[in-house]
Amino acid sequence: MAQARTRPLTDREVRALQKSTAVGGVPGLECVVSTSGTKSWRFLYRLAGDPAAKRRSIGFGRYPAVSLQETRARALEAQRLAANGEDPKLCRR
Repeated sequence: MAQARTRPLTDREVRALQKSTAVGGVPGLECVVSTSGTKSWRFLYRLAGDPAAKRRSIGFGRYPAVSLQETRARALEAQRLAANGEDPKLCRR
């Protein structure tokens, strides 16, 4: 599981990652590093008003095809939707 970050990662730091970690800048945004070294983006969230408070996740694609800046923008939008009780995964379809 990724650890919380106090400061957001830069693009250079993301390129150098060896293990999965929180990216920072948007709570719940992570860079997942596979055993082969492939990096991909994941956003963890909970829907507002969900009595079970089940943690959900949505993927944003692989790095560097999807940039850090673009991923943060997508995560902010997903965070806004989740705060309004809408599931970002369903809204994407």
